[in-house]
Amino acid sequence: MEKRVLFKWIFCLLGIALLFACSEDYEELTEVDDLIEIENIQIKNGILVFPNHKILKNVINGKEISYADYVSRFKSQQQMFEDVVVAESKQMDYLDTLSGESLEKALKHSTLYETALKEGLIKEVLYSDGTSSYDYNLAVPYYSSVINKDGFFAVQDTLYQITGNRVKMWIGADLEKIDVLAKSANSDISRNIFVFDYMKGQNFTFENSNSLSRISFPAPPSAIRKGVVQYLNRPGFDGIVPFDGRFIVAFVDQIGLALPNYTRDLYIQVVCQKKVNGTNSYGFYGCSFNLFFYVKTETDGVISDIINLGASGIGSNVYYTFYPSFSLLAEGKMQQVTDEPYAYILYAEFSTMAKINFVDVTDGMNKDVNAQGMFKMERSSIKNQFFYEIISEHSQWLDTVIE
Repeated sequence: MEKRVLFKWIFCLLGIALLFACSEDYEELTEVDDLIEIENIQIKNGILVFPNHKILKNVINGKEISYADYVSRFKSQQQMFEDVVVAESKQMDYLDTLSGESLEKALKHSTLYETALKEGLIKEVLYSDGTSSYDYNLAVPYYSSVINKDGFFAVQDTLYQITGNRVKMWIGADLEKIDVLAKSANSDISRNIFVFDYMKGQNFTFENSNSLSRISFPAPPSAIRKGVVQYLNRPGFDGIVPFDGRFIVAFVDQIGLALPNYTRDLYIQVVCQKKVNGTNSYGFYGCSFNLFFYVKTETDGVISDIINLGASGIGSNVYYTFYPSFSLLAEGKMQQVTDEPYAYILYAEFSTMAKINFVDVTDGMNKDVNAQGMFKMERSSIKNQFFYEIISEHSQWLDTVIE
């Protein structure tokens, strides 16, 4: 019975999206009183406390303006991350004005970046080509807009903490004693504390050997992390002065828990970046793009027609979650929790075009450079391996080494 309680609450946390459809900059978490309430949302001990999961989801997805305005008075990790992106952009622009010895001696990252990295608010990401970048240091970035510096938020009297590797939960928590959950590395059912460690891998067992699972998997589910990158610094690229940046399109399809439900990460990521002058590191840089996604699936032995989906956006690091059951592509990186039959992907093609506006340091003029990220994956049956092919020219595979 205790195990069933654990599973139920883990799914309640991880499945919100689907079930309902030290620097001074960081110390300013909030200037409001210790307990303020509006529309039943509270701030207690520097933590956002929600009356239910539906309102939590609405705030994260920006569907309720009144809620969003209130949360904007709270310093979330999303805001902290955006502050780092702005600071890094300014530092990259400054470094572009330097050369020679001045460039060699200059700091390559902003003070805010270094502080955030030291305090664990961001993490360095290393790639197979020897380059690096940075990202949220969160096991589930979906909650970045509602968690404080230490990763806490609450729904009624249930306290949650999202860290780089773990999702934690304390049912019936004392919000004045958050250190109890912060120090918990393992579940303690006697205290209603539950910890899911993402570093220990998936809790899925093929052939449905878990007696609690109601899902049938006729073939191993996908475990895909595939990305293609186009570097834009080649002489004469796109017929104009080269832009020292890159454009990345990546696809992730991974299954997690399978206990009676299963979790699935299934999303496309679009990234625009600019190289930090004098380094082999890249920072986020805004662009506009159009994404076209073509996919064919097999569910319970039934093969679908090719589904055509698309999206347009502006940003530097944008995610789109694919929902096979609804043939839907929705903005955001949301983990799905479901007991529906598993939809195997047989064919997928990703075709993305981007336009990056930048200042040419040689003449100070604003210019545009076009980029593409295109690849496809295909297999003849759900029991076969995928064949991958890059479609866009001047592109190569880019795989994460350490995240």
